[in-house]
Amino acid sequence: MTAQWNVMGRTVNVDPLGFHNLKKSQNDSIVIEYDSNKMDKVGEKVTPKNCYANPFRPCICMFLALGCYLSITYQNKFKRDSDKLFHAKGKDGSASNSFSKAVHALVSGAIERQKIVLAHCRECHFHPHGIRKGSGTHVTTCTMDPPPIPSVLMRGEWTLGKVLDVYLKYSAIGDTYLGRCLAGFDPDRPGFGTLPPHFNVKDGMNNPVIMEGMRLCFGGIIDRFGGTGIEGALLLFLASIVYHADYLLQHIADKSGHAFQSIPIWSKPKLLRELQALVTLEPAGDVMQATGVPRHAKMMDELKELYSMLGDYMAEEREWRKSLPSIIKNSIDEKAAESGHVTAKFVLDTVSTAIEKSTTTLGQKIEVSVKEAAREYGFGNNNNTTVNVNCTDSATTSQLDPRERTRTVPTFFPTYKYHDKHATGCNKNRTDWDVPTDFNFPTADLYVAWTHWLLGYP
Repeated sequence: MTAQWNVMGRTVNVDPLGFHNLKKSQNDSIVIEYDSNKMDKVGEKVTPKNCYANPFRPCICMFLALGCYLSITYQNKFKRDSDKLFHAKGKDGSASNSFSKAVHALVSGAIERQKIVLAHCRECHFHPHGIRKGSGTHVTTCTMDPPPIPSVLMRGEWTLGKVLDVYLKYSAIGDTYLGRCLAGFDPDRPGFGTLPPHFNVKDGMNNPVIMEGMRLCFGGIIDRFGGTGIEGALLLFLASIVYHADYLLQHIADKSGHAFQSIPIWSKPKLLRELQALVTLEPAGDVMQATGVPRHAKMMDELKELYSMLGDYMAEEREWRKSLPSIIKNSIDEKAAESGHVTAKFVLDTVSTAIEKSTTTLGQKIEVSVKEAAREYGFGNNNNTTVNVNCTDSATTSQLDPRERTRTVPTFFPTYKYHDKHATGCNKNRTDWDVPTDFNFPTADLYVAWTHWLLGYP
């Protein structure tokens, strides 16, 4: 279900997926690419689909779901020649059939769930194809900044029409943004660019602790299909299992006989603790960087961090104000006990030291954060002056409200003012003509005027 939702595919597209169809991207996603689809039986026009983990919502996280499923199903030996991820007893194609039956059983087997589902879906219309429709509806209507429609159509393997199919092609940037939306991230809230759980070591599977965990959970797959590119994906799946260990163990505690009991990592608690010490959500140099994050989402994260730091700074400042009298009193008492003289300089030095100690660290963090944000979003010029707002044409500028023309904003080009001493009427005292500092109106006869009109005035 999570796979079908994230690739926006039919069950018959997900059924034949094998390990050769899954690869880790160069950054933080898993790339799934079909061998073929309904309209392209030879797979000439299939497009890669970037899929993401959601560490905030493990119940819908594709990485966690696939990690648990594969570690339970294929932990020891891989007994089949086919590399299919999903299979059931019987011939190929039976996995999608079994899934369809399981979806129907999910509804019919519980009255409460049936009521919930039928409140949002017509009776007899609840079926797996609705997951494909639901994911398409979700990403195009859940936000005022939806992913590009061509990216949505290409992921769903829908045709764009003859003209659009020719002129609009696949782009990874639009697909990565779409992948994050499908993973359950909200593009209108901070945290949209959160990385998947991953191990903060450079050597990856060469690390003995990580390799032991990989062999324990996915040894059968590695032995049978190692070298096809699946190892990078399995590494992220293991990191998700380790990161959400408490979440998984809670399910085991709440329900005896739960399938999660078969996850092999529980058999070695010491190894689990060692792996938990290595897993993180933080960026790891060039190995793990967030993709598919639009500019406005980055700005929300920057603002959230800055807001948090400002809150800490104000809290420290309030605390300092409360404690300042006692600091000064204690210092004076200590000086008096030493038979020293309490001078104005001593009091000022004491106050300065207290201020420095209380505010310097947070102040520096805020300063660095502001500079980074200014550089990232293009308002880092410190040359603030009275300028026109986003306007280079003096004719347009003169039409602006005077309050807008005198707003203080960063500028790269200084504005000069000219006073026309020959002006009359309402322009007699006007000094806001936007001209170069050495500008003068030319004095000219008719011949010179025509020449300037034809050739321009330097």
